Amino acid sequence: MMKNKWTFRRTIGAATAIALTAFVLAGCGRERYATVDIGDGVTMGMVRIAPDTFTMGQDHDWPFGLPTPGRQVRLTRGFFMSVHPVTQDQFYAVMGTNPSHFTDNPAPGEVQGRRPVEGVNWYHAIAFANRLSILQGLEPVYSIAGMSNTDADAWLFGNVPTGRNAAWDAVTANWNANGFRLPTEAEWEFAARAGTTTEWSFGSDAAYIDDYAWINWNADGMTREVGQLRPNAWGLYDMHGNVFEWVWDWYGPYPDNAQTNPVGAVAGDSRVFRGGCWNHTPWSAQSAVRFGDPPDFRFRSRGFRVVRPFVAR
Repeated sequence: MMKNKWTFRRTIGAATAIALTAFVLAGCGRERYATVDIGDGVTMGMVRIAPDTFTMGQDHDWPFGLPTPGRQVRLTRGFFMSVHPVTQDQFYAVMGTNPSHFTDNPAPGEVQGRRPVEGVNWYHAIAFANRLSILQGLEPVYSIAGMSNTDADAWLFGNVPTGRNAAWDAVTANWNANGFRLPTEAEWEFAARAGTTTEWSFGSDAAYIDDYAWINWNADGMTREVGQLRPNAWGLYDMHGNVFEWVWDWYGPYPDNAQTNPVGAVAGDSRVFRGGCWNHTPWSAQSAVRFGDPPDFRFRSRGFRVVRPFVAR
């Protein structure tokens, strides 16, 4: 059984302190960085995101996909978000396998295990979250008919559907549980924007994207080690580029009205993924751009990151 180790830090290292300066100033003295001990020497860093209201979406005519008209969204729940996409080492430590396409030949000087896991479908992402929750002694968020929420091994990789599955499509989420989960689409965009209203968290000029995102013109045709480029103002790395990230929501039209803690459509054919990737253009990595794929779809550009509620000591 994995040990439950959830470490809070008020002080951080010099390199991280620079990246988190804007977030620290807004933190009002509360713990803002946490480390999860996954086991086997593997950890997961997480940044605390305070609740607030923001404008979600962007009033643009997108070249394809559903429009994203801007509207006010209020988030009332604070959460921790992993500082970068789940890595191959992290996924292996929890799930016992590495399904990634890019399993060797990392870029010079980069660490293979710190490349993002990819080649996972949406079902794999929620299984990872539930298994990690159980191993950490936390209450799992997701419930699926016929699946145990006390037996961690029920959520191992080999038990996850590789084709469309009605029971897994009917998954329910307990938003009051203290375990790990995928961010909602609103939470993901709020965190990606880090207080901005521009196309990317660093502004509206794509000329600066090389400093923040691995995309088709700088990634050399593959994923890259996480955390190598600059983070956004809240200390989150690779929110733009490297791998697309699955989120909770079904892919559907945005409502026109303001919302509080939206969780997306009640059903659909595809789940949302966000953030751009190593083989797409800067446009796809914009904060408001959204895509959808069936939840059983796997590809070498799809990964994810996790969140969990803020838990005081």
